[in-house]
Amino acid sequence: MPQFAALDQKRHATVENRSRAKLATCNPVAKGRGLHLGGVRGRISQRAVTRNTGSMATRRDFLALLAAPAVLVGCVAGAPASSSEAEAVHRLAWRDPDPRFGGLSGLHLSKDGTQARALSDRGLIWHAQITRDASGHLVAVSPLGGQVLRDTDGTNLAQGRRDAEGLAIDRTGRMFVAFEGRPSRLLAYDDAGAVPVMLSLPPEGADWPANTGPEALALDPQGRLVIIPENSLGLGFPVYRQDGTAWQRVGQVPRRGDFLPVGADFGADGHLYLLERQFKRPFFASRISRIQPERWDQPVTLVQTTPGQFDNLEGISIGRTSSGRLRASCISDNNFNWFQRTELVEWVLG
Repeated sequence: MPQFAALDQKRHATVENRSRAKLATCNPVAKGRGLHLGGVRGRISQRAVTRNTGSMATRRDFLALLAAPAVLVGCVAGAPASSSEAEAVHRLAWRDPDPRFGGLSGLHLSKDGTQARALSDRGLIWHAQITRDASGHLVAVSPLGGQVLRDTDGTNLAQGRRDAEGLAIDRTGRMFVAFEGRPSRLLAYDDAGAVPVMLSLPPEGADWPANTGPEALALDPQGRLVIIPENSLGLGFPVYRQDGTAWQRVGQVPRRGDFLPVGADFGADGHLYLLERQFKRPFFASRISRIQPERWDQPVTLVQTTPGQFDNLEGISIGRTSSGRLRASCISDNNFNWFQRTELVEWVLG
């Protein structure tokens, strides 16, 4: 803990003012709610990023972005590792005065991107209204409170049974929530206040370790549940799909480096978008890949961030911009630590 305190104090003391000045070069529009930073494209490397202003920012400036307390800090793009580029990132803090708030690990945005539901690993669903500008960029998050999820016996989820990690919501509003633990569980809720129904998991789920279970949960265009556990088998992560009530292992996503799957969602194009996380103490890095169903072993990297560029991104929701382009919205898990933050981060995918 002392090392994090010293690191945080050093960042704020040395780079906060400079980071504000740097951010001001990215088309700021001050409206009493922080900075709006839009219309910027970029490409990240470990050493530097070039912005459309022509200025250069070193990796130290990335740490400045992490430390800056502005409500919206953005204009940095993740490094696409393919010919399909992801556009400038927009980043917005989500704050709620409720002391139970935090630990967000799953995310679902409404079709128009203005309503958010986020899953907490303490067994709550949090609601928020998202304000966007005319270009669809994040402007503000207005918290609407949280709701405790119930267990199958109708009581509130108890300690040891509320490590909710995966969230998927179908067209009717029915919620599917995956829980890590021994054993892992999958519950279906007609709404956030309903008593859930227990669903089956793949047979291998009984052997998933307590903290590396079903984090990546999604519904495909046919309404079938897809799970990719955080626990790898050999050189890859198995892909399970539910057909009716039976689970089938339909493929495997290759393990690439130290990244582990933590979130997934299908886009309107029918492809799966996989969010992966890497932990390089004390920082996190994230990767978003596009996977064509039935070609699970051929992920295409669209975004890969540098360690410390953003916080611990764990949930992903794929939507469309007003112009019809795909947008990836991600939420971070602050682990209920004072030195981490809960934030929405968005990319427009090519």
